[in-house]
Amino acid sequence: MSIYIAKKRSKNNIYDMNFKKGISKKLKVSASVVMSIVIIFLIVLIVLAVRPKFKDITIELGTTELSPKDFLVSQIYKNGASAVTDLSSIDLQKVQDTDVVLDFKGREQTVKLSIVDTTAPTVKFKDMMAYLDYVPNPEDFIESKEDLSEMKVEFVEIPEFTDYGKYPVTVKVSDAYGNETVGTCELIITWLIQEVDLELGSEFSVANVVIDVDRFGSLVPAEELAKVNTMALGTYDINVTIDGETYTSKVVVQDTTPPELQLKNITIWDDETVPGFESFIVSTSDISGPVTTESPTTIDYSIIGDQPIVIRATDVNGNVNEQTATLTIRHDTTGPKINGLSNLTVDKYSSVNYESGVSAVDNKDGSVSFSVDSSGVNTSAAGTYYATYTATDAAGNRTTSKRKITVNWDQDDVDAKLNEFYNNYCAGQGPAGIASVVKSRIKYSATTYATRNACIYNGLTKGTGNCFVHAYILQALLRKAGYSSSIIYLRDGAHCWNKVGTSHYDSTPGSNHVLEADSDEAKLAEPWFASRSYTTADFVVIN
Repeated sequence: MSIYIAKKRSKNNIYDMNFKKGISKKLKVSASVVMSIVIIFLIVLIVLAVRPKFKDITIELGTTELSPKDFLVSQIYKNGASAVTDLSSIDLQKVQDTDVVLDFKGREQTVKLSIVDTTAPTVKFKDMMAYLDYVPNPEDFIESKEDLSEMKVEFVEIPEFTDYGKYPVTVKVSDAYGNETVGTCELIITWLIQEVDLELGSEFSVANVVIDVDRFGSLVPAEELAKVNTMALGTYDINVTIDGETYTSKVVVQDTTPPELQLKNITIWDDETVPGFESFIVSTSDISGPVTTESPTTIDYSIIGDQPIVIRATDVNGNVNEQTATLTIRHDTTGPKINGLSNLTVDKYSSVNYESGVSAVDNKDGSVSFSVDSSGVNTSAAGTYYATYTATDAAGNRTTSKRKITVNWDQDDVDAKLNEFYNNYCAGQGPAGIASVVKSRIKYSATTYATRNACIYNGLTKGTGNCFVHAYILQALLRKAGYSSSIIYLRDGAHCWNKVGTSHYDSTPGSNHVLEADSDEAKLAEPWFASRSYTTADFVVIN
C-alpha cells in the first residue's frame, strides 16, 4: 500500500509538473498575444498620427455650405480639424479648382477643392403659335429654364415652313459646362390672329382676326364674330374648330385714347381774377362718356407776366389728357394811343377843328378823352406849327403826341418873301447882277412845284429848287426891278432860263450854265449845249 501510495504520489507529482509546465506555456503564449496586440495598437496609433487627415474633394456647383469636416479622410479627426483658408471666401457658384489649407492640431495640410457642374439645365418647353412671317427664335419655345451657369438655347432641328400647319421643332438648352437638355416642341403656323386689340368704339370684322380673309374668312362662324361688342370693354374669345381642334382668337376691346381737351389762353389785368380753371376750357369730349376735369395749378395773382395753368381731363376709363394753357397777368403801364394825328394843312385865317378825326384809345380802358393845346399855332401867318394832344388813362398813364399844322401861304406871303429878298440882295442891280444873286443864293435841287407862286415862295423860303424855280424867282425879281422878262424853256423840258430883250440870263447854279448870253446863238454856244443837238426852234417862250 505504501508502494501504491508512493506511485500515486509519484504520478501526482508528474501531473503537477506537467500542469505547471502547461500553465507556464500558456502564460508565455498570452504574453506574446498581448505584446502583439500592443504592438499593433502602437502601429495603428502611429499610422493614425502620421497619416494625412484631409483629402481632395469634388463638389457640385451650387453647394451652399462647406466645412473642414467635408475634407476629412475619417470623421475620427473632426474634433481637431479647422480651416486655415477662409472657406466663406470661396465662390461656390463658380466652377474652379482651388487650394485649401486645413489644420489638424497644429499641423497644416493643403488639399484641392474641385467645384464641378454635371447637372443639366432644368427646362420646361412649350409649343409656339406664330404666323407665316415668323422668324424662328429658340427662346420662344422655352417656358422656363434654370441652371447655375449661363445657358445657351439653340435649335437642333427647325423645319422650313411655307404654309399654315404644324411643324416639329427640336430645341437644346446647354449650360456653360456642356450639360444639355433637349426637348421636342410643336410650331403651329396659324392664320387666326391670336390676340387683337381694338380701341373702344372702333369697327370690327372678320378681317381683324383672320390673316387671309379670302382663304380662311369663311371658317370663322358669324355667331363667334357677333360676340364682340366694341362699345363695351372686355375680352371676347372667338373660337374656330377645324378637324376637331379648337383655336381661339382673343379680341380685347380697350380704351387707351385720352379724352379730347381744347384750352384757351386768358389775359387779365392785375386788378382782375379768373372765375375758375374752367374758364380756360373750350371743350372736352370722349367716346366713353362724361369727362371730368381738374387743375392742380394754383394761380398766383402776384406774378406779372405769363404763368402755366395745367388742366387735366380724365375719361370714365381713367385715360388722362393733360394740357397747359397760359394765364397772362398785365400791369397797366401803357398810356392811351392817340389816333388820327395826320399832318393838317389849313388856309390862313381859317378856323381849325383840331378834334375832327382824332380819338384816344387805351389798351385797358378803351376810349378815353383827350385835350389839345393849339396855342403854338398861328393861322394868321404862313408856316409850320405843332399842336399838342394829351390823353390819360384811369391808371394815370399819360400819352402826349404832336400834330403838324401847316398854314398855307397866300399872295401876300409871296410878295413879302420876294420884297424881302429883293431889298436885301438885289436892289439897284441890273439883270446880270440880279441873276448872279439868285444863282448864288438859291441852291440847286431836283425839286419843283406846281405853280409859279409855289416855285417863288418855296424857293425863297427853302433856298433850293430846280431850273424852273430859279427862272420864276429871277423873272419876278427882274420885273420888280423894272425889266420886262420872259422865261425860255426847251421844248422837251430839259432846261429853262430868263430873257430880257435879246439877252439870255441863266441863274441855275453850275459852271455849264453861263450867267449871260447876248444872243440866241451865244446861248446855244455855252457848255451845257455843247453835247446836245438843240436849235432856236426848240426855244419856247413863257411870259
